[in-house]
Amino acid sequence: DFRTLGHLLTQIRRDLTSEAGRMAYFNALPYERHIRTQNGLLTLPALGFAYADEATKPQKTEATLPLSFENEWYTAQVDKKGYITSIVEKKTGRELVSETDANGRPVPFGAMNMQMDAGDSWYSLTRLALQHVQQGHANNSPDPLFRSDLSTYLPRILEATVESADEDTIVIKQKGIIAFWITKVQFTTTITLSKSAREIKYHTEFKSESKTIRVRVAFPVKDMTERRRQ
Repeated sequence: DFRTLGHLLTQIRRDLTSEAGRMAYFNALPYERHIRTQNGLLTLPALGFAYADEATKPQKTEATLPLSFENEWYTAQVDKKGYITSIVEKKTGRELVSETDANGRPVPFGAMNMQMDAGDSWYSLTRLALQHVQQGHANNSPDPLFRSDLSTYLPRILEATVESADEDTIVIKQKGIIAFWITKVQFTTTITLSKSAREIKYHTEFKSESKTIRVRVAFPVKDMTERRRQ
């Protein structure tokens, strides 16, 4: 109840006051958490705290592509190009990654893609009828990845490596290019998988040598019941 929680917070405040000057991390959730800090790996008790200087440095490991990864929430497979080809959710046993888009066209999970920007976010041009059909910006029919009036260009991966690996985290780096005629987009993507986190982190930096293009990332999901697929 709130009275018990109040007593707990008061005790935590007293403990922290007695150790003034030491940085601490507080866990406001009712279960134990494992986090990664600048100092290393740290275990936070339920509704409790731990000091930053108590973190332990993770042991480095060796890893190369392709590879498998597992934590308490999922198992994942990564191919030699750095693409995730499988994520199986442990709680349900469901495979989340699809190898194709909503219409069955091959698209790697996490793939950069490019379209020429005709400035038609609100209109879809049908070439045969030569008419504009008004549609909402997030309308998913047709699937926005491959529109009938806009060609979609997928990337060529130039290099994929394991940038770093330890007992908690694996960081994968992809370098690639999307090109069409004189249009080029060079990009670098880092993918971080952590045993202490549910999420898989993607960070992409790119350089475009052209104007009026759309650059997006596709994450096709298997057996998705919702219509929204962006």
